[in-house]
Parts: sequence; structure tokens; C-alpha cells
Amino acid sequence: SYIVFNEVVMRLHISTARWNGAVYTTASHPHGEDNTVDQYTWDSVVKWCEQRFGPIGDPWEVGTAARWYFNGGSFFFKHESDFTLFLLRWSHASG
Repeated sequence: SYIVFNEVVMRLHISTARWNGAVYTTASHPHGEDNTVDQYTWDSVVKWCEQRFGPIGDPWEVGTAARWYFNGGSFFFKHESDFTLFLLRWSHASG
């Protein structure tokens, strides 16, 4: 899967992860918060997620299973429908 951030196309790794006792679908940049993507761009994607999915979860808060997280270039979504909406908004079809 590819994702477009401010016209920078990046390949994302899609997987699942267990976090604080819940299973999350993840979309991760292979190099974390890669320097090809400026902080403004990461912030704009996180802001979009906050507007749709509510406040970002704290990944280090023990015993919580927030709806979504962003950490080190990875987005974690507890609900498959949130992950699907994220991909629909930010994905770029490869040709």
C-alpha cells in the first residue's frame, strides 16, 4: 500500500499488533518518522485523525486501549473501519 503525504509517496507496511491488550491494525512507514516527511506533514495527518477518531491515545499509558495511536511513524487503529477510512483518505493507488 502507498500513502501520499504532501506529494511524497511512501510505501507503508500494513500489519496487526497487540497493544495494551487489544488488537490493532497498523500502517507503518518502514523507516519510522522518515526525514522525507516533514513534521508539518505528520502533524497534519495526526490532526485529521484527531478530527475523525477523537484524541490521540497515549501509547505508554498502561491499562488503556485507546481507539487509535500514532507513534514513531506508525498509526495504530483499534477499529477496522477507522483503518479503512484512514487508507481511503491517504492512500494512492499504485500503477
